[in-house]
Amino acid sequence: MGDNEVVITGPGAGRFPWTVYDRAVHFSDGILLVRKGGIRWLPDAALTEGTPGDAIAIVRTRLTVRELS
Repeated sequence: MGDNEVVITGPGAGRFPWTVYDRAVHFSDGILLVRKGGIRWLPDAALTEGTPGDAIAIVRTRLTVRELS
């Protein structure tokens, strides 16, 4: 995750600007990014840099986050 985009590797890989996502849901083991017609699951275990706390802090600056953890 960066200032302007989310970079996904694996199936459905690509670079997606934050503006494509409507909201997020924070679970105890990851973050679900939601947009019309699709979702993107970002498990904490897949982080290659930073911490889960860092990740949700970035998401909170860009999207409305519902807490379900």
